[in-house]
Amino acid sequence: MTRALRKKARNKKRLYAVILFVVLLAAAGVELYRLPPSLLDIGRLFRLAADKFSAESADISSAEAVLRGTIFDRNLNELAVSYQLYSLFIRPAEISDPQKVTSVLSRLTGLEEGELELRMRSGGSLIKIAENLEQQQASDINDLRLAGVYSKPTEERFYPEHEAAADLIGYTGEGTGLAGIEGNCETILQHGDFRSSSVPEIDFKDSRVLGSSKLDIVLTLDLEIQKAIEHKLRDYLKTNGATRGLALVMNARTGAILAWASRPSFNPNYFWQAPDTIESSLFHEMIDSELYRDILIRAAAVRKNDELGGRLLPVTIAADNYGLQENEVRQYGEIFGIGEDFFCRLPVCTESIAQTDKDRSGIKEKGGISAQQFIIAAAGMLNGGWKVKPYVLDSIYDESQMRRYGRSKEYDSAERRRIMSPSMGIMVRMNLPHEQKAAAKDLFLHTSSVVRIVQEGALSRYVMQDMMIGAMPVKSPEIIILMVTRQDNLNPLPAGLKHGSGDLADLGEKILPVAYKLAVHEVQRDFPKGSDTSNYNQFLISRRIDFQEQNPAAGQNGPVMPLVTGLSLRKGLQRLNAYNLKVKVEGSGRIVTQQPESGKPLNGIGECTLILESNI
Repeated sequence: MTRALRKKARNKKRLYAVILFVVLLAAAGVELYRLPPSLLDIGRLFRLAADKFSAESADISSAEAVLRGTIFDRNLNELAVSYQLYSLFIRPAEISDPQKVTSVLSRLTGLEEGELELRMRSGGSLIKIAENLEQQQASDINDLRLAGVYSKPTEERFYPEHEAAADLIGYTGEGTGLAGIEGNCETILQHGDFRSSSVPEIDFKDSRVLGSSKLDIVLTLDLEIQKAIEHKLRDYLKTNGATRGLALVMNARTGAILAWASRPSFNPNYFWQAPDTIESSLFHEMIDSELYRDILIRAAAVRKNDELGGRLLPVTIAADNYGLQENEVRQYGEIFGIGEDFFCRLPVCTESIAQTDKDRSGIKEKGGISAQQFIIAAAGMLNGGWKVKPYVLDSIYDESQMRRYGRSKEYDSAERRRIMSPSMGIMVRMNLPHEQKAAAKDLFLHTSSVVRIVQEGALSRYVMQDMMIGAMPVKSPEIIILMVTRQDNLNPLPAGLKHGSGDLADLGEKILPVAYKLAVHEVQRDFPKGSDTSNYNQFLISRRIDFQEQNPAAGQNGPVMPLVTGLSLRKGLQRLNAYNLKVKVEGSGRIVTQQPESGKPLNGIGECTLILESNI
């Protein structure tokens, strides 16, 4: 009985719907009969019906899409942030008063009326007439409800600190993380649900599924330390004629990375302009084994002599390698983590080279170990015998709940383990080679240099590297600094330049106290409300410079070729859409060359060629 009543009710609803549809058709027919439409008006009616939903979705007064999460340093300075801009489109067939629309849009966008008129007459059912409009501009245009005028939101990623820690932070392309933190933490930064178990290093407490709202990332990086280190590294490379260098600053007790500097660097806002630079970082290479051989030998000798062994004899009177056999050097080196393969959780990481011939120190011949591996081993020798793993993810912030999730104590405890007794840890630290004058300043400081030729079969390669390892305070280090530089030019160097680690010792004495003072200050914990205004203004200025449209020159009639070099192919084609050009594409990736060049008149030109980066 109940089923029959439900069926009867459904049939009655269908009957009402049919009657309503017939009435609407009749009304439409009467209206069309009274006002015979032109072919243009008929086309307009069909377009309005077909675009009903797209027009509603372009309404900027509706709920905006969730932007990609922001990346902060530990003091909540923005390192990567997304902004929403708007592109403006028109459908000429829907505009009844072009002069009025042109006048209004010129006033609100700042474009010349003549340029707008040219674009509106360029042909096409949908024409882009402006882009990179700010929220207020788009809102003002939307409030006027001009028929045939639509706005579309676009998300733009911006890196306000430009080259600072670029190798670590990475970059995005078309809204997707491609490298560094941006790629490694894509699950968190991109809007969409994910299980808390996907990020085991963070304690999400009672939350099982996250991502339904915007999530931000807080890194362990300290922007002030980062800038100070990068400045000193850049100056050192310039003075000493070195071509590449890296610097790591880490909390010696926890493994938190405070600075991650690499030279040469690149600007992630224009990452496609420096593809070779991105791959040439020393973080992708190995530290030569001769740079840390002295440290390893002494640490191994102390471990062999046991806790009652006392201080080691001076090198001038001690036995060669303190009497250690090569297998003993290798054995103790593995205890400290030198030469050990480990699962790297850093977004920029190089594992040690697997299964290669050993050199005389027991360390892998082809380059030694990575900077990340060495700083782990050095920290264990200096911090009293604790082995830590470096990390950069400090916490995650849920903006909708205003809730911050910190690191999991259980996870970090499992990653941190003791490799020496406290007394043995002190003995190892006391016997490591160091600059004597630095100890008086409460610093541990050791520098080394290597210049040699390494045979690899029938070929040979030159190795010219300098290294500085430092820590502070000397008796119970809280921070540790590793700096490595490489010279690709053979000696002799050009006049005025010099090679060697002497200047690195002076550099260490200057930078360690500065980094330590910044490292121990209390960090910012209260999240800012809204994005940094100064960064937003900087972003708007950069957009105006990068995407400024080329206006016709004085006395020149007709459209000119827009600037598309540096854009993705998709964005380039979007910009060319209004010019009715036949586009020829060669290669793949970003646009690196365009013909005709930007600003060239397009009168009589019906084709353009875009060369993409893979063909260079």
